[in-house]
Amino acid sequence: MNKVMIREEMLKKRDALSEEELIRRSTSISDNLKSLEEYKKASTVMFYVSKGSEVHTHNLINGTNKVIVVPKMKDGYISCCAIEDFSELRPGSFGILEPVKERIVDLSSIGFIIVPGIAFDIKGYRVGYGFGYYDTLLKRLTCMKVGLAFDFQVIAKISFDRWDVKLDKVITETMA
Repeated sequence: MNKVMIREEMLKKRDALSEEELIRRSTSISDNLKSLEEYKKASTVMFYVSKGSEVHTHNLINGTNKVIVVPKMKDGYISCCAIEDFSELRPGSFGILEPVKERIVDLSSIGFIIVPGIAFDIKGYRVGYGFGYYDTLLKRLTCMKVGLAFDFQVIAKISFDRWDVKLDKVITETMA
């Protein structure tokens, strides 16, 4: 199955989840993430700000004592901006919440990044939304790269291109 077909199929499955199921599963995934040693040790974490049927990250962002970094689209690239509180976010590119203030952080200070995706394979390759913004950013980061996904979003194999960046780990309800 090609990336377009995988994207369509996974979005249908994800969008079919009830709000209750989405929250329940996201909570399990968050608990698994918090139990990860590398996450515990990281003082600065970059989160994606979830939208729609993505694994929810709002509670993770709100409930941490770490330095929080979130993406902000600028000139076709992701800028990594620190925030002190979730209330600093407003709808931006693609309707995704972004920081109002641009407190750009040095990429070397990011100790852990949580990456969105529509599908992931067991080796750590992912299907995103097809724009390549995260792959461009991930190439420049040396920290641990982790995807959050519902169990059904993890498949055996995704064909990858030379520009695709492999993640170090994918965390689901049952995989930590």
